[in-house]
Amino acid sequence: DSPAVQVGALDGLNIMVTDDEPDTREMMKVLLNSHGAQVRTAASAQETLEHLKNGLADLLISDIGMPFVDGYELRRELTLLGFEMPSIALTAYTAPRDAQRAIEAGFDAHLPKPVDADSLLKMITKLARAK
Repeated sequence: DSPAVQVGALDGLNIMVTDDEPDTREMMKVLLNSHGAQVRTAASAQETLEHLKNGLADLLISDIGMPFVDGYELRRELTLLGFEMPSIALTAYTAPRDAQRAIEAGFDAHLPKPVDADSLLKMITKLARAK
C-alpha cells in the first residue's frame, strides 16, 4: 500500500468542485485546502461554467447526479468549450456501466461516494502530475 498523501502535496493546484450538496462542497473544500490546493466550489453546472470563464482550474471534481444538467453533460460541455483539465467524477452511481459513462463523457476517473479521502487525494496527485 502506498503511503498517505502528504500535507502540501496539492500546493499551487487550482481545483473546481461541483456538487449540488452544500455539505459535500464544504467537506471537499476543507480537505483539499488542508493539502494546499486553492478550491472554488459551485452548486451547479451553470455556476461551474461561470467560474471557469473567470479563471481556469487545473482540475475538476464533479458530482454526477445534479438537477438540470448532470455531471456527464457538464464534462461534455466543458470539452466542447475547450476546457481540457483533468476531471474526476464523484458519484453514488457505482455500477461498472456508470464508470464507463463517466469515461465516455470525458472524465479521467470515477470515484464512489462517500469518497475515501486518501483515494481522492492520490487520484488528484496522479492526474496533476500527468497534466
